[in-house]
Amino acid sequence: MSMRYGVALSSVLWMVVVVAVIGVAYLARESSIIPSVRPDGLVADQTTLDLGQRKPSSSTDAAFRLSNPTSGVIAIDGIQLPCDCMTSTFDAPTSLRPGESVRIPIHLEFPQQTGPIARDVIIHTHNRKQRTLNLSIKADIVPPDMLASGER
Repeated sequence: MSMRYGVALSSVLWMVVVVAVIGVAYLARESSIIPSVRPDGLVADQTTLDLGQRKPSSSTDAAFRLSNPTSGVIAIDGIQLPCDCMTSTFDAPTSLRPGESVRIPIHLEFPQQTGPIARDVIIHTHNRKQRTLNLSIKADIVPPDMLASGER
C-alpha cells in the first residue's frame, strides 16, 4: 500500500515542478519580473540607408535617427564621413540623455560614374562599451534614361 502512495506522491511532485516552471516562464515573458536586456549604446533606426536609383552627378539629403535606450548619458563626439562627397550639419559634440534621440542629417553628392556605391558613416561616442557606431548609405547610380519612375 505504501509503495502505491510513494509512486502517486512522486507523480504529484513532478506535476507541481512542471507547473511551477511553466508559471515562472510565463511570468518572465509577460511581466517585468526579469529585466529586459538593454543595448549598451546608441541605436540607429536604420543601419543602412538604401537610396535606390540615382542620376549621375546629382545630390540628395538623407538622415539617420539615433536614440539612447540605455540608462546613462551618451556623448556623441563626432561623425566621420568617408569623402568630400558627404557633409553633415550635425553639431558635435552633443549628449543624449536616456530615452532621447537625435537626427543626423547627411548631404550626399553622387559621382559621375554609374554603378553601385556604398559610403560608410562612423559615429564616435564617449561610451566605453560602444566607441563607434557604423552606418552606411548605398545607392545605384544609373543613366537618367534607365531610372525607374519616381526615382531621381
